[in-house]
Amino acid sequence: MNGLSDKWAAFESRSTPSDEEWADAVRRYRPGCVVDRTVISHHRFGFFVDLGEPIIGLVEIPMLLDDAHQPVSPNDYPPVASQVRAVVLDATDHNRQIRLSMRPSDFDRANR
Repeated sequence: MNGLSDKWAAFESRSTPSDEEWADAVRRYRPGCVVDRTVISHHRFGFFVDLGEPIIGLVEIPMLLDDAHQPVSPNDYPPVASQVRAVVLDATDHNRQIRLSMRPSDFDRANR
């Protein structure tokens, strides 16, 4: 397996949160909440952050910069295993992920 395949396999092997775990995560990770967590994998669409097994956060490419015209690629992502600070946008029930942002404007709104 190549590195990306290994990372995807590790991500896919994480267990899906139970109903109780998911309900607890939704209560804990409210929109506007700021979290400091570890990057666990990179993908072409963004990267995943560990919010405590089995909960994950997703930072999609558009949630990295306020300037939507500035190109971003996986080479611009924080390294796997690094700590990042992000703002909770919302929780998506269909795949049980917490959507995160690292855009400065979202931090400004979170700090109000």
